[in-house]
Amino acid sequence: MRVSLFLLKILMEIVYTNDDNYLVSGTPAAVTEDGIMYINTDLYFQLTPFQREFIKWHEVGHYRLHTHSEFEADEYAFHKMAGKYYQSLKKMIGTLETILDEETDPNVPERIEALYKLCLKYDADRGNRAAAKE
Repeated sequence: MRVSLFLLKILMEIVYTNDDNYLVSGTPAAVTEDGIMYINTDLYFQLTPFQREFIKWHEVGHYRLHTHSEFEADEYAFHKMAGKYYQSLKKMIGTLETILDEETDPNVPERIEALYKLCLKYDADRGNRAAAKE
């Protein structure tokens, strides 16, 4: 199934598939350099709406920033979602913990730690003393 989506003034095409030709096994989504986002239907629809949105923003981050860096894409998604939903910071960390697999991605602990530091900074900048102290 193909769906067009106007996201951030960028026309992106979203393709819902479980075809391994477009997705790395175990990956909920991927984006091409020409802006086609492939969503793994087997994994994606098992996630919460918040997790799905985080994944989409993460993929948009790869596309918008022209980067293969998972850290940069995570940060992009963070900035799009931080503070917009109840417990959004906690849910973002939970999203990474849910979708990432240390067996296939050795950077999982570093990605979670980097996102955790972004969350602490975000809270500290908004007056959370405990976050600032940590």
